[in-house]
Amino acid sequence: MSDYHENQPQEFIFSGRRTLFSIGLIGLILSGLIAYRTWLNQTAELPRIQIVGERTFVVSPEVLKIGNWAEQLAATGVVLPERQVDLRPLVAGQIIWVNPNLQDGGQVRNGETLLRIDSTTYEVNKQQADIRLATAQDSKDRQDRDLARQQSLLDLQKAQLALAEADLERQLDLLEQGLIAPATYEQAKSQTLSQRQTVSNTENALAQQRDQAVSLQNTLRDAELNATLAAQNVEDTKLVAPFDGIVVLSNIQEGQLVSSGDLAARIYDASALSIQFQLPQEDYARLNDQNLLLGQDIEVSWVGSQTPIKATLNRIGSQLNPEAGGISLFASLISSAAEKGLRPGSFVNLRLNGETIPNVFTIPREAYYSTLSFENAPNGGIYVVEPAEVHQGAEWQGPTTRAASEAINALLDDYEGPLENIGQINIPAALIVGIDESTTLGELYECKPKAERAASFGGWGAGRRSSGGRPQRRQEDGTRPTGNNANEDMSRSRQIGSQPGLRPREILVLCPKIQISTAKALPVSLVQYDGSHALITGSELDGLELIPTRIDRLTNGAWLTKNIAETN
Repeated sequence: MSDYHENQPQEFIFSGRRTLFSIGLIGLILSGLIAYRTWLNQTAELPRIQIVGERTFVVSPEVLKIGNWAEQLAATGVVLPERQVDLRPLVAGQIIWVNPNLQDGGQVRNGETLLRIDSTTYEVNKQQADIRLATAQDSKDRQDRDLARQQSLLDLQKAQLALAEADLERQLDLLEQGLIAPATYEQAKSQTLSQRQTVSNTENALAQQRDQAVSLQNTLRDAELNATLAAQNVEDTKLVAPFDGIVVLSNIQEGQLVSSGDLAARIYDASALSIQFQLPQEDYARLNDQNLLLGQDIEVSWVGSQTPIKATLNRIGSQLNPEAGGISLFASLISSAAEKGLRPGSFVNLRLNGETIPNVFTIPREAYYSTLSFENAPNGGIYVVEPAEVHQGAEWQGPTTRAASEAINALLDDYEGPLENIGQINIPAALIVGIDESTTLGELYECKPKAERAASFGGWGAGRRSSGGRPQRRQEDGTRPTGNNANEDMSRSRQIGSQPGLRPREILVLCPKIQISTAKALPVSLVQYDGSHALITGSELDGLELIPTRIDRLTNGAWLTKNIAETN
């Protein structure tokens, strides 16, 4: 029975037939590709040459030199003024003038007037005190003159009394001799007694005048003190700078009323700055025992400053600070510190000298390996460059393009001689830039024969080729070869030898020639760490080349590439 129907489109029938035909054709092509790939994997051979790179470390060795190490300690401190005063007026009143420099940061000079207080009242008080002083002085002067006159009168009366008493003695002798009448003697005696009474009266009057003189002297002294105080009050209406300094703060404005003792301003001496910093207790005890602290010059620097300045360590704090775990030290800065920009409150960095350790080697801290253990030095060691045969590579270090690599591989594929002579093959200069016609393969590479197996693998996608067109293989040690156009093997899910068609073959591994040495571990003794460096001692280290770069898992016999440019 025919499938044709009068209502069925003719194009649909032919379209279905073409689809079936296309599917069959695609399947046939895929089957051919799979068969071809399987045959190719089974017949593929390993290349004769593999260009790989050795596992090396590029280092810039440092020559070990023995010497004396001078310890330097770092600390952070704060700048303080050694002399700072609060200025307060000693009299009350209204401020009538303020110095323009009396503001934060202003510079003032010794004796410069900073402000003035209205002195009218104090001037009046001074004038009154001066008048009282003058009056008291006049009274005292008159009293002094009266005392002088009274003293002179008393001296005269005493002289006259002495004459009268001498005459009375003479009259008594004449009376006893009967030469004069008793009445004459009695008259002379009466006159002498009268003179004695006069002297006594004068002495009493003089004593009273002296008492009055003492009182007047006290009055004069009070007047002098009042006058002096009044004059000082007038002087104190001006507030002056006690030294050259810089104003820290000012609370004063013109027209303001102030009381005696109010804080007007604060200034510090810019020529006398010091630094306070903390030194750990163990460092303080160690350095103080060796008298290495007081008197030493230390280096001071701070952020933004290009030139460090000097300070002298001159004081040690009176007690330990348990919170900071150390003790405060004080160092005086040079007088020009303020001119260089330092101000109180600035945080600065300090470096001070510590003890000196003789005959040690200073190496980078990461170059010391505490994990290294030796029979005679179980606590660590270093790696040095071990003297070994040096291979200096040519300027040209191998093929620089894929085309050049393939050209060399093709040249070696055509070589049929023994492997030990393969290094004598001349490389055409036209293949590689930088060589001449006489260059041989052995001059460019270290040639290492190696036994390998070529394996065939089944399955879709197995045995894929590298971008260079050669099968990817693993080396004997399981690592992928590296280097210029290295032929790397892909991971295999099946063991080599499990498939038919395996053929053992010896290939040649080419390693570009470079300058190489080996690393050797040596025992050392660690003295101590100094920041980023370690101090070590050890026998016969002087002159050896240290490997300063940290190389993890570095073992004896590792290959090194020495950076000659940096070591010369």
